[in-house]
Amino acid sequence: MPLSPETLLAESQLRRSYRKFLPEPVDRAVLETCLLTASTAPSGANKQPWHFCVVTDPEMKQRIREGSEAVEREFYEIGRASCRERV
Repeated sequence: MPLSPETLLAESQLRRSYRKFLPEPVDRAVLETCLLTASTAPSGANKQPWHFCVVTDPEMKQRIREGSEAVEREFYEIGRASCRERV
């Protein structure tokens, strides 16, 4: 049954990010199944133009996190200023 616009809005407003993770690794078979499922998501011309990479090395995960956080900071600091300039 399709959702009404109001129901979709209400459901969307309930969404929250969850950033607490268990220390135990996820079983590789579970990861592979999740990735296979994600790779079937619809895309333009059904091309699925994405790539997935499973990172298990703690040092590499930390480097990725630091890089992502730097990009996010830049977006919020410079992106906001850039948006204000356009107005």
